[in-house]
Amino acid sequence: MELPWLGISVAVNIVQAFLLFFKSAINDILKRCFASWYDARERRKSLLRQLYSEIELLPNYYFLWLTGGMIYEYGKSPEERDQGKEMTNRNFTDVERILGFIRSNRLDFPSSIQAALEELTKAARAGDVVFAETGGFKVLSKQIDDVGVATQRIRSAIRAELD
Repeated sequence: MELPWLGISVAVNIVQAFLLFFKSAINDILKRCFASWYDARERRKSLLRQLYSEIELLPNYYFLWLTGGMIYEYGKSPEERDQGKEMTNRNFTDVERILGFIRSNRLDFPSSIQAALEELTKAARAGDVVFAETGGFKVLSKQIDDVGVATQRIRSAIRAELD
């Protein structure tokens, strides 16, 4: 009865001696694995925080972009039209910057956020059509609401991911 325990004890001692020989190498491997996992987690959180701050501003820029386009289209004086054109160009640049950030980092976001980002991108790109349609302010209001709803969904999903 003592013989199997003796064999197990000898085997465990041999394994311990082998692991002791490679202790620092195993420790380095485990340390690198943990560090890379932790860095990836922190990068993901940082990217989500950046997305949250960008998304928070998007409805404002979007509203000003579409409003500027309407002022440009329906302005009565050349000054109003120039002001509308400047407003449109300035805010379109900001909208495109945010949408570009989303496009360039889309695959780095969790899948729960990717679907909402797709919805937001479609809603925001539909603003290009507003200027060609004759729906006027009704269409403008719907587009702004669609972007607002999509950004709210994304912000909720980001808060859930960061918690």
